[in-house]
Amino acid sequence: MIEVKELTKIYKSRKSGNCTALDHISFTLPDKGFVFVIGKSGSGKTTLLSLLGGLDTITSGEIIENGRHIDKFGLKEQVYYRNSTIGFIFQDFHLIDELTISENIALALELRGETDKDKIKKALIDTDLAEYENRYPKELSGGQKQRVAIARALVKRPSIILADEPTGNLDSKTTAQILDLLKELSKEKLVVIVSHNLSDAEHYADEIIELSDGKILQHLKRNEDFDARLRVENDTLVIPYGEKLTDENLNTVNSELSNIDIKSVKQDSDRFLPYENTRECESKTESEPLEKKHLKFKHTTNFR
Repeated sequence: MIEVKELTKIYKSRKSGNCTALDHISFTLPDKGFVFVIGKSGSGKTTLLSLLGGLDTITSGEIIENGRHIDKFGLKEQVYYRNSTIGFIFQDFHLIDELTISENIALALELRGETDKDKIKKALIDTDLAEYENRYPKELSGGQKQRVAIARALVKRPSIILADEPTGNLDSKTTAQILDLLKELSKEKLVVIVSHNLSDAEHYADEIIELSDGKILQHLKRNEDFDARLRVENDTLVIPYGEKLTDENLNTVNSELSNIDIKSVKQDSDRFLPYENTRECESKTESEPLEKKHLKFKHTTNFR
């Protein structure tokens, strides 16, 4: 579990003055699960990820990971924390072109003074890259390169994976494959991903933290009791928020429900609920909270 208490990060500059990237934010993260951190550019997303991963120092506040105060770590403790607990995944892969895929993955272990071919082999298998171990990055697609980056993070067997826009340079099909993989990993460890994509967050996230101007605009958790079925309750057709209507859904509306007297249509928007332990943002910001967007139908449905 990670506890963040009154976390503040201020960047100092002689030319432009001080810049507050994070402003007294507090929240708690579980031991495992898929957490999306979203917000506009400059909202503090990447700064938060850097602080959670021990890549930067905080200005004030606390970050406590399973009882360890990250904010009080010395240099050696920070290095050990990054090498043992955290697995980093970046948007631009950061692979070394002169090394094979297997050698790129091995680097993560070498930084810990380890050489373990079994761990490398398992990381390759877990990311569906076993047949690519002797290839070079230039021979791979963007999605394959990102899977190498994930394998490099996994080989250390970290308890926390931090991903900064890992699908930002990928097409929609490859993005889905990478997010499916991260979702599967989040069943056993905590995966925190920075993203601009609200649709991805709604589909994959167990929790969503939205930042604006360095503050938490809202912290939401998935409603486990949410009913994702297209259904009729009394005389009302209920459309679940965030669900894509399939042709089968449309056929159901047109045929099976044709003899039911539907008097109204409503959207069930309780897919996510406010996280009770998150401190609300005290001051109003210019950015609006995540809007409850209405479903856009690709086909017209007629009620008979």
